[in-house]
This record gives sequence, structure tokens and C-alpha cells, in this order.
Amino acid sequence: MGRFNIASIPGRIITAIIAVACLAGSYYAMTTGLSQLTEARQLERLPEMPVGALTTGPYVIAGKVTDQLGTLETPYSNTEAVYYRYKLEEEYRDSDGDLRIRTLDSGARGGDFQLRDQTGSVIVAPGSDLEEVEWNLERTYRNQSGRRIYSEWALIPGHTARVIGQYSSEIGAVTFYGLEDFSLPAMVSRNTLTVDSGDRFFEAAIRISIATGFLALGIALSLPLIKVHRFWVYVLVMAIAVSGTLSVLGINKLRQEWSAIADLYEGRYQHAWTSRRLAAASIIAALLLLWLSIRTVKFKRLIEAVPTSSTRGLSFGVSELKAIVDVDEDHPPLRDPLKNEKCVAFDYKVEEKRGSGKNEKWRVIEHREELAPFWLEDSEGKVLVQPDGAKIEYPQYVSDL
Repeated sequence: MGRFNIASIPGRIITAIIAVACLAGSYYAMTTGLSQLTEARQLERLPEMPVGALTTGPYVIAGKVTDQLGTLETPYSNTEAVYYRYKLEEEYRDSDGDLRIRTLDSGARGGDFQLRDQTGSVIVAPGSDLEEVEWNLERTYRNQSGRRIYSEWALIPGHTARVIGQYSSEIGAVTFYGLEDFSLPAMVSRNTLTVDSGDRFFEAAIRISIATGFLALGIALSLPLIKVHRFWVYVLVMAIAVSGTLSVLGINKLRQEWSAIADLYEGRYQHAWTSRRLAAASIIAALLLLWLSIRTVKFKRLIEAVPTSSTRGLSFGVSELKAIVDVDEDHPPLRDPLKNEKCVAFDYKVEEKRGSGKNEKWRVIEHREELAPFWLEDSEGKVLVQPDGAKIEYPQYVSDL
């Protein structure tokens, strides 16, 4: 058999293979990015719960790590820990003389440990597959001897740790199984939830950006294969592909996210009817807001469509008039209660602050609103205005504390 020569493959086939790889990479990066975005949003929704209040279900708990269940000895610093990850690296120079680092050895060990807060203690059981859990720990040891670098990341008794896991009342321990049903990561971290969710938001943005780049490259390589070389076609296809991909995958992830929220809520509180009521209330609120927005837009268009008239040019129906306010003996002015000044309308309110601290509130003890007929006069005449039923926007506001 002869040797395989890549140069014998036609250029169109190579281009097609690269285009398919780019599109597949775009799909993978987009999917994982949206998944990380969902996890970050779930982390923000899930409150931290005291250990003493745990029931069956997923939780975020925090407390001090204890040595009640035993410890392990780290390989380099000989520190007692309940979990550790180690790495042995070596510096070397490549063929160009640049200094690089390669990993010679790495691994992780850990077991069940106890987490304690002010309300009690609970066992955290990461299981045998430690790689299924995300351990966000600071490096606790680093030492360089010659060209070799020794590093350790350890969870030590006395450390404060935050755990995202699922509590089982049957075994009385926090495990990390089934969290994907709630779009939550299995995690043991020494960071705050804000930091962990922020890191996930950042990684999601990076992955989605990479996915968009792969998608653009895949489309750029695919179009010449079907003999399309127009730039506007590329821009159009790119816009449709990006918006379509984000819409389809985004809607799918949003559906999964809402399903995870419902499972989390119903599983914890066992009130399915509450979710249905919330859904019904959301639909009613959306319809009400839609009706109000349509009504507001119609009123705005009516104001814009009605021209400003003079007093002599008024006709039957809706009109707009801009003129000077005037009064006479037949239609005398009012006196506002606060400053005793002449006016044709006022809205008077007296409020008193009652209570103290968080219970401090303003309460209305007197409220009066009066309107009086008045004239609107311009250079061509005047017209009487009956303000009953009108919404008045007062140009002056006076407050006396």
C-alpha cells in the first residue's frame, strides 16, 4: 500500500471539512456558553441556607470545614487536608529557545468531610469521582526547586467553604448527584456566590463570542463551495445564522431554565399550585400592560393629530387650545390653603410622619382638591373651560415642612 498524502485531497474537500468543523465547534461553544449562563443565573437565584434548615433538595450552604471524618496528607507540603489537588511542572526550552512549562504529574484526592455552621453540621460526600465536582480553591502551596515547580490546592480544616449540592435526608449528607436537572453546578468553593456567578458570566460571554467567530468562519468557507462570492449575501446569511442560532438555542435553554426553576421551587415547597398561579398572574399582568401601552400610544397619537386652534376657530369635538388663564366676577378664583394665592385649581395634601425606624411612614391626614371654571383668553377672544373630570398637571408645587 502506498503512503497517504494529504496533498492528494482536493482543496474543496479540505475546505468543506474545515467548514463543518467550524460549524460543529460553533454549536458546541454556543451550547456550553448558554449552559454556563443558565448556571450563573441559577446561582444568583439560590439563597444560602443554614445547615440546620436543610430538607431534601438542592441547596447552597456555607460553614467551617472540620477534621471529624479524618484528613489526608498532601504530597508536597505534608499538610492535613480533607481534599487536595497537586501538580508537578517543569520548565524547559523549546526548539526556538523560548521558556515553556509542561506538566509531569498531577492528581487529586479527597473524601467525605464535615461542614459546620452556627445551626449545626452536615456531611459532604463528593463521591469517588472527584472530577465531577468543581473545586474552586486558592493555591495553598508553591515551591520551585531548580526547573521543577510543586503546587498544591487544598481544603484544610478551619477553612470556610461554600458547597452547592443536593441534601438527602435519608443518608443525612450532601451529595452532588442530579444537580443538572436544576441547571446547577456541583461545586465546592472558597469564593462568594457573586464571584462564582461572575466568573461563569464571563466564561459564557467568551464561549458565545468564540462560537460566533467559528460560525462566521464556517459560513465564509461554505459559501464559496456553492459558488457564492457576494459580500452582501455573506452578511445576510451571517445575520440570519447568528440570530437564528441564538434564538433557537436561547429559547431552548430558557425553557430548560424555567423548567429547572419550577422543579427547584416545587421540589422544595411542594406547592405546584403556586407556580400555576404565578404563571396565570404573569399572563394577566402581561395582557394588562399590553392594553395600557396600546391605550397610551393611542392617546399620544390623538394629541399629535389634533392641531392647536384659536378661541375663534374652535369647533364641535376634540380641540386643543393654548391661551392665558383668566377669571371674572361670574367665575371668581379660588384661594389655595397654603399660601392664600389666587388660582383656578389646587390639590392640597397634609401628611404626617408616624412610627420610627423601619416602621416610619408618611400618612395622609388631610387631602383636598378643588377646581373652578375659568376663561382661556387669546388675541381673538375667550372661551369658558369647565375643568370637572380633567387631569391637571400643576405647573407649581409648594411644600412646607
